[in-house]
Amino acid sequence: MLSSMPRLAQSTLTLALLLFCQATFAVVGTPVLVPPHPVAGQLVQVSVYSGGCDAFSAYPSPTVTRAGDKIRIDLSGVFTIDPFCVFPSGDSLFPVGTFEPGRYSLQVDRTYIGLSGRMTETLAVIPFGVAAVATIPALNRAGIVLLILSLLAISGVRMRRRHCALESTDRF
Repeated sequence: MLSSMPRLAQSTLTLALLLFCQATFAVVGTPVLVPPHPVAGQLVQVSVYSGGCDAFSAYPSPTVTRAGDKIRIDLSGVFTIDPFCVFPSGDSLFPVGTFEPGRYSLQVDRTYIGLSGRMTETLAVIPFGVAAVATIPALNRAGIVLLILSLLAISGVRMRRRHCALESTDRF
């Protein structure tokens, strides 16, 4: 049909159709661990950027499963097609859990209803380590006794100087 139309009519039709075109975009970024270097007992979360035709849903809540050092989180996703690509762009934060010191692997999946039904895709596999909480050195009994004796000695010297200074001002 287009081959029989004059060149000007083809160009005009193309431009008219371009006005009705809408840019469709589906954005799902690479998941990131938050904090990037967790310590034992600290809440580990995963942050994923999305927008346009893709978003993440809080319902149902993410499913976290663990087998030894392998952790998997399955996020509920929402997918739509043009012209309903109206989801705002931004980061979504999902709690994974707290862990003991060691090396772990976190697989981040998203499950959504796509054009061909229920779909699950792996967004990333994030290896990470959990460090032990840094301990603050403490004094043993002998150290505490020595500290108390030192503080008493310093206090005694200061009190004696203050007493001597007061006596010297009273004489004049």
